[in-house]
Amino acid sequence: MIKDHTTAIAIAAAATAISFATYFTVKRTSKQTVPPGPARKFIVGNLGNFPKSRWYETFSEWQTTYGDLIYAELMGSPIVIVNSLEIAEEMGGKRAAIWSCRPHSVIRADLMEYGWPLPMMQPGKAFDEQRSILRKALGPRVVPKYDHLIEEQADLLVKALSGFTGDPLAQINIAVRAVIIKLCYGDRIHRDHVEDLAQMSKENVDVVVYINSHFWFVNTIPFLRYLPKWTPGAKFHRVAARGKAVQEKVRYWAFGLVKEQVEAGNADQSLITQYLDQPGYPTEHLRDAVAVLYSAGTDTTNTAIIHLLSQMLMNPDVQKKVHHELDETVGRNVRPTVADCRIPHLNSAPDTWNGYTLPKGTTMYTNIGFMMRDPRVWGEDANQFKPERFLKEYNPRADDLPDAGTIPFGFGRRICPGLHIAKASGMTLFASLLSEYEIVPPSGESIPSALDYTDGTIRFVPVHRSGYYYVPDDP
Repeated sequence: MIKDHTTAIAIAAAATAISFATYFTVKRTSKQTVPPGPARKFIVGNLGNFPKSRWYETFSEWQTTYGDLIYAELMGSPIVIVNSLEIAEEMGGKRAAIWSCRPHSVIRADLMEYGWPLPMMQPGKAFDEQRSILRKALGPRVVPKYDHLIEEQADLLVKALSGFTGDPLAQINIAVRAVIIKLCYGDRIHRDHVEDLAQMSKENVDVVVYINSHFWFVNTIPFLRYLPKWTPGAKFHRVAARGKAVQEKVRYWAFGLVKEQVEAGNADQSLITQYLDQPGYPTEHLRDAVAVLYSAGTDTTNTAIIHLLSQMLMNPDVQKKVHHELDETVGRNVRPTVADCRIPHLNSAPDTWNGYTLPKGTTMYTNIGFMMRDPRVWGEDANQFKPERFLKEYNPRADDLPDAGTIPFGFGRRICPGLHIAKASGMTLFASLLSEYEIVPPSGESIPSALDYTDGTIRFVPVHRSGYYYVPDDP
């Protein structure tokens, strides 16, 4: 009884404090000229009309009504949604000093203690050192050293799919994961612990996607973190506890195994052995940088390859052109190499854009899904899968188009430092499959007209909606 009474008082006190804080925040911002956006209610702001899922679709719908810069509030926390590539590049690049901070997530940073990965870190010394390690290890001049890892897995993947009628995603997972594990931790760790690392990666992605695709009151009302775990509605405690256990394994376990090998004098070549104990590479930042590379690099590359293969299935005319291009540039029935495939954010201060005020502490969401389909940039057929739009012989405006291959990796100081290895491995594995196989639907099934996705930071194509078989090209 006393426990329930104390909890009720704590909740009431928290609600009162938040109400006052929100009132003064709303009063302050109401005097400023913020960008247009959906109607806000007193105190709660846009809590009632902010999307609970499918953010990309809702933000894209809002763009037609409110424009490229949309303002919203959640319990007094300001949010700006960017639907323009030009604005995103301006804020992420030229205004990076203002817009490179990350919004503080109580469930991630405090309860999960998940503030160490580079994408989650606030600017500062630790951020700079971890980013420096990844840039030195994965820069465009260094990545060719890892071509042999990629080409080896491309060859194994093509052979594994010969006569294969099961889930293609599983085989692609194996290939992509092998490249990343061997690069990060070495051959022995891959050979002895690949299944453990695969399960660890799956659990980590499941937790991160679940957290990123749900709204958590504890992030808006931080005092709720002190509620007892048994309190109704305190599900965030259970989710955070699970997430903390998973991310600690990702962070420490495999790195510890490699350190033991180094101490025993029998470690394989890897990023860890290459940079461990080297000046300028603090051990804790090297450990975290490698963990980020493994946890972030596997599923993103898998998803990109699966999406490309699904588009080949849905667009057989484009697939024929890809086969023709590979035959012409690489050679018929010749496996492409990496060289063949290599292509030659929260504001910390108030900001303004075209007369609109963006208050300090505004969280910025860049709606990349809309940017990649913006008809003002790509043409009226932006929603159609037309790779030829980037070739000058088919599109006179091709040279004026932005680099679509880098936009999904972010902007400015927050751009993903693993983009070069991701593009090299993704394109090589994809091209290797297309050099040997035609992508067709399972026997008796028609070509799907659209793809569905799950929510989250990564947009996953459900396997049951993207099933296809591999059949060898005609000799």
